[in-house]
Amino acid sequence: MNRNASILLAGMLAFAGSEARSLELKSPVPVEIGGRFLYDVRVSRQGVRFPWNYTSSAVSDRTRLMLDLRMGNADFGELYLKGAALQRTDLGPRGERRFDFEQGDYFWQDKGERTRIGVRLFANERRFFTHALIAPIVEDDRVKGSGKNRGARVDGDFFKRLSITGLYSTLGDDFDDGSRIAYLRTAFAHDHFAISTAYLHEDRPVSGLPDLAVFKTELTGYYKRASLLLSYEQSGFGRGFFFPKDRFHFDRFVGDNFSTVLPNAGAFFAEARLVALPVRKLGIVNLIHRYFAVREAFNSGLVGNESGSVGYTTGAYFTADSISVNGRMVYTKRVRSAFETESEEKVEASIWAALENGSEVFIRGGIGRTSDAFPFEIEENFIHTALKYRLKKLQSGVHFMLKDIDTIFSEQRVAWESRVAFRGNIAISWRTIFTKNFTTNDAVHARLEYRPSSHLFFAVSYGRAFIGDDPFLLEDPDISIIGTDTPIYGFCVRGDF
Repeated sequence: MNRNASILLAGMLAFAGSEARSLELKSPVPVEIGGRFLYDVRVSRQGVRFPWNYTSSAVSDRTRLMLDLRMGNADFGELYLKGAALQRTDLGPRGERRFDFEQGDYFWQDKGERTRIGVRLFANERRFFTHALIAPIVEDDRVKGSGKNRGARVDGDFFKRLSITGLYSTLGDDFDDGSRIAYLRTAFAHDHFAISTAYLHEDRPVSGLPDLAVFKTELTGYYKRASLLLSYEQSGFGRGFFFPKDRFHFDRFVGDNFSTVLPNAGAFFAEARLVALPVRKLGIVNLIHRYFAVREAFNSGLVGNESGSVGYTTGAYFTADSISVNGRMVYTKRVRSAFETESEEKVEASIWAALENGSEVFIRGGIGRTSDAFPFEIEENFIHTALKYRLKKLQSGVHFMLKDIDTIFSEQRVAWESRVAFRGNIAISWRTIFTKNFTTNDAVHARLEYRPSSHLFFAVSYGRAFIGDDPFLLEDPDISIIGTDTPIYGFCVRGDF
């Protein structure tokens, strides 16, 4: 780090380490200016001549200075803008460093006694939620993977019964060649039922593919403890704005296979619920049954449902009244026929309890079987148990898991995770995982954190943080790469002002 960068870092840390607040101007329009400085170094343990194998201008360098501006009020609307200067030198045409716009949002709404209208203009924001109860046709994560985005959104509620949402956005780093999506939804809600219709159109000039349109209708009914949710979707390809026109095939109905009636580009989802059923003063149980049928030609575009699959899930969920205990049991069956016939069945169960000494324990297990058109079956099973203990500033837990017992994929997993907080806003946390199948592997992640003030943060770490970060630690799919992933050393300084 050169002399100028060192001076900048020292100045930022001194400013962030004080009790300074972001600059606020109250009149005539409220204005709030803030920012963040992040210095982040990551070094591979297997790099050449540690620690000199790190280049500050590399793509993986997260060092940056971020500034943001927030202004406005309920009358004029609220504007938020954020930009950042990156340490990387590979962004400009001649390698110069620059300050780039990163994110922006302007929101205005008008509220009345019985109506509300909101307008939002956004750039590089995840504003694509669809208010769908089941089977949404736009997912924020899928949109985020399309690159930058720019768009406008309108939401309106009228008479507490009718709601309307309109969205138009471009996706991709290049504005002229990026994909464009248009989304429209209307919904009407009554005391015991609700109905909605939605339409999604995606224009994809970059890939050269035809436009994709998806139509969806959703019907829900609820009475006391019971509710029923039904959803039908249909997709189609064409040019410009069009409506999918695939037809139903009522002459194909065979036995109880409802999915054969659906259009080749159709999908059907259903969910039935019986909730808060008392169980002899012990607690309550919720019963939920979900069904889905997605035909082979259905293409949801921005969701990614598995085409050519039919199945259902039935679950019972119990919560005790007088003690901290809950449990569940879920049965799932799925048949996929898009490429080759494959069927899957599995049963999962778990129980969790909190003890009076501050600790908690859970046991989870499952048995599954997958078979295809060939005379070959895959049996899957697991049992996962853990004991976690909390005492003042100490948190610690031990996990143990047996996976695919009595199969050629048999595996044992053990983990220990802890976090200790000390005086002076210092904390140490670590996570250690051992696996044994064909070979024995281990993964370690340790982190030291220090926060001298509410505006300054230091961290030193070792290992890979994403291995074992699943809500159920040993069931994290990233554990399978323990033997191939390279640990890294990390050093981070962050200042907020």
